[in-house]
Amino acid sequence: MIAKGYTETFDTGINWPPYSPDLSACDYFLWGYLKDNVYGEPIETKDELPDRIRKAAREIDSSTCIRVLQGFEKRVRMLTLRESWHIENVMV
Repeated sequence: MIAKGYTETFDTGINWPPYSPDLSACDYFLWGYLKDNVYGEPIETKDELPDRIRKAAREIDSSTCIRVLQGFEKRVRMLTLRESWHIENVMV
């Protein structure tokens, strides 16, 4: 439901602010981590890709997950403290 023009067209949904921060752990950690680990070495066949994704996901340890969730909590707190939808130029 978050899409440009969706709320105007369908009169429902979320008015998503432009340039909003990526708060989701998948946005700011997981996809980049998987990409770096999956494509770190050339992939020989397309059948190799799902195995590499599974392997990279299994290798994420619990301490990394804890740090990622702590980072998420910091981002949410920053938004709350700033009473804003945006946290540009803030390193967390």
